[in-house]
Amino acid sequence: MPPSSLSSDLSSPVGLVNYQIIVQGSDHFQVDVSLLDEEGKVVAKGAGAKGQLQVPSAHLWWPYLMHEHPAYLYSLE
Repeated sequence: MPPSSLSSDLSSPVGLVNYQIIVQGSDHFQVDVSLLDEEGKVVAKGAGAKGQLQVPSAHLWWPYLMHEHPAYLYSLE
């Protein structure tokens, strides 16, 4: 499974990011995640080792030459 994935229903303005973090060595841990846009602004937050983030007005990734800004990337921290 990839560390994160973005799926979007084209009829909905909300993008979804499902994540799962595998922690080894301890049963006691706290996980906080943030999804940042290209400008470094937090667009979604979550807590726990597994979850789903909702991204309002998500920018979709486009193949090269099919959009003026094709490779809009988010960062999961």
